[in-house]
Amino acid sequence: MDASFPTLDVLDVLTRAGSDRAHLGEHVGEQLDQLDALLVSDVLRAAGRVGDTLAIRRQLVQMCSILRALDAAERELIDAGELRTGLGAAAAASDRFAAFDSARIELRTLLELLERVPEPRLVGPLRAQVQLLHANLRGFVFEQLTGSSEGDLPRAVGALRSHALAPFSVGDESRAQAHHDLVEELLHGAAHHPVTGLLGAAWVRDWAAVPIVGEQLGEDDPGEIDRLASAITALTTRPSSLVLASVRRAPRWTIDGRALVPGNGLRSSWLLHADRRSLELVAETRSGWCVLTTPDLDFAVVEGAGHHALLGPRVFVDRACGVPAIEAVARFREHVEQLASHNGDEPPDDLVALAESYGRLRRRSR
Repeated sequence: MDASFPTLDVLDVLTRAGSDRAHLGEHVGEQLDQLDALLVSDVLRAAGRVGDTLAIRRQLVQMCSILRALDAAERELIDAGELRTGLGAAAAASDRFAAFDSARIELRTLLELLERVPEPRLVGPLRAQVQLLHANLRGFVFEQLTGSSEGDLPRAVGALRSHALAPFSVGDESRAQAHHDLVEELLHGAAHHPVTGLLGAAWVRDWAAVPIVGEQLGEDDPGEIDRLASAITALTTRPSSLVLASVRRAPRWTIDGRALVPGNGLRSSWLLHADRRSLELVAETRSGWCVLTTPDLDFAVVEGAGHHALLGPRVFVDRACGVPAIEAVARFREHVEQLASHNGDEPPDDLVALAESYGRLRRRSR
């Protein structure tokens, strides 16, 4: 969450005139012509209605624009002539709203009304009729987006609100930025350095790096927690804290009920004590791939598809693996070959390439 930007009503952003939509686009760095499509898709996912609206998804995005124009006209931000021109252009581009499901009736009625009574302002009976059609169209869009004509959306099941890691969540933005940068450097290499990627980060530091079976820490080997705790304790400069950070970047925003909460673009992170209990907590409770390291990048555990990687000084890696790094790499290769023999297929290409690249790093760093 970005405390510098206010929480918005997501359906108001989509369907009400005003500056909130433009400000949101600027804040998240998104063009306004793409913003509606992104928001509509996320609202449908939040409501569990993606499959229900496949046939009219594009039309729902267009209808949000029409609802904003109707709202602007009723609030006299635009006049009836501008509303009529915009609605006429939409009708011409869509065969008079032929694909707009049952809403085409209200849209055609609205356009005929505005063409028949070309008042410069919405007053008297014209205003009342436009307001009625607006309410019907708004109800239709809400029903399609949320399954409710009132626009009710479920509250998000916020993992961190009830998560055992919640007390350790990093809320300070400067510290969160520092943790985000640690992950960026590990995954993509040091800034302005020609060697990129995770193995590049190890090469720059003269670290050993090994792939380990299991996507998450301790997944296939419970003894890994004990060995890692011992290796951390034996570091030359023993760290006092551990940084846990999500591999995945934060979304542009989250939708919780109707509240649209803009993100700050930083990965979620947690700061824990550098002890065995923290490692157990990480292994038992976190969801999704994460990076475990220290504020000074003394070592790193990086989770990912089909394996997790351990990087750090050679003595540290040997202790954490329980075997020399060369043997750890060989064990991973054996695991990859066993996967193939069980399935009767060739070894998975991505894991074979992974084992080979870690092997090359080991030979270079001897």
